[in-house]
Amino acid sequence: MGRYGADALRQWAATGAALGSDIMFSWNDVIAASRFQTKMWNIARFALIQLEKEGIDENAPITALADRWLLARLSDTVAAVSARMENYEFD
Repeated sequence: MGRYGADALRQWAATGAALGSDIMFSWNDVIAASRFQTKMWNIARFALIQLEKEGIDENAPITALADRWLLARLSDTVAAVSARMENYEFD
């Protein structure tokens, strides 16, 4: 955990298998999880920097078709992930 972090180990454990099934430990999977998390962290930092530069108009109406589509997909994803988390289906 010292080299790749506890979050990489947690991600490996959560995505490795369905609830109640056994999985073989693999450092390669932990390393892949660590690399994935690094990429996601970099994407988030980049997005936050861009939002700080341009600012956000929270009162602007959402009229663009692409914005409405993204919000609909986000809503569907939140519902699906929430249902799976409530059923302990982390994989």
